[in-house]
Amino acid sequence: MEINLELLIKHIKKTGEVINVSFNSESTTSTLVLERGKSGDNGSNRIYLDFSDFSKILLINNILGDNGKLVHEKKKLNESNSIEKGKFIRKFETNVEELIYETLAKYIFQMLNASKGKIYFPEIICLDVHKNFFGG
Repeated sequence: MEINLELLIKHIKKTGEVINVSFNSESTTSTLVLERGKSGDNGSNRIYLDFSDFSKILLINNILGDNGKLVHEKKKLNESNSIEKGKFIRKFETNVEELIYETLAKYIFQMLNASKGKIYFPEIICLDVHKNFFGG
């Protein structure tokens, strides 16, 4: 699965958070560094996500997987008749973007704001490695 960083930043901005993203190539596992603020702001808060975390986050939140929400969206698209197909394709693309990027944006927002001691999106399930960001 490909994650478009521009779309990720756009959806995080919808939560009210402005971030910049960089790539840490010095560690043994490549990670993304997500920092509060615009580039050059030297934000006070940063989090690190391994690239593999993204698919795990989407799996645990039932977006990906054999019975995930994307499977249901694809099923709706395939069940549409040829006359409606164009309309359904556009809706499918919009729904897929929202499912993926809104889930990731909420997850990242919670991690960046964990120090406030509040759970902003209780519907988001976290990975065990990130429990301390989600009140666990």
